[in-house]
Amino acid sequence: MHLASHRVGRHAAARAGLLALVIGAAFGLTQCVQVTDPITGTSADPGSNIATFSHQNTGNCFNQCARDYAKGVEAELKLYLSKLKACHKDPVCLALERCRHEKAMDDLEKAFRDCRKNCHHQGKGSGGDE
Repeated sequence: MHLASHRVGRHAAARAGLLALVIGAAFGLTQCVQVTDPITGTSADPGSNIATFSHQNTGNCFNQCARDYAKGVEAELKLYLSKLKACHKDPVCLALERCRHEKAMDDLEKAFRDCRKNCHHQGKGSGGDE
């Protein structure tokens, strides 16, 4: 049973690392404001009508998805740790809680992917593809 507590700690640490990576990637990918071509010296400014490489609405949506995911993961990890403590080392209780936690984390990850997928459709007209 002593090994199980180490696995739980490593599993939680791995999830926290994944969360930090996702938030960092979402933030980094959505902060494109101005692009300058080093050869021509021209830039694509979000305020110009020429070429815009800033997808501000999509970026805001991605950031909101990442924030919601982070809040959900944080709440789930707190709940998980408190429920593990409440199991008082009962192996059946611990196994059931691990299953519940893995399902909750899978649900959060699916919701995050769905949220990001929906960000790509913001601002599009119906275009006849009802």
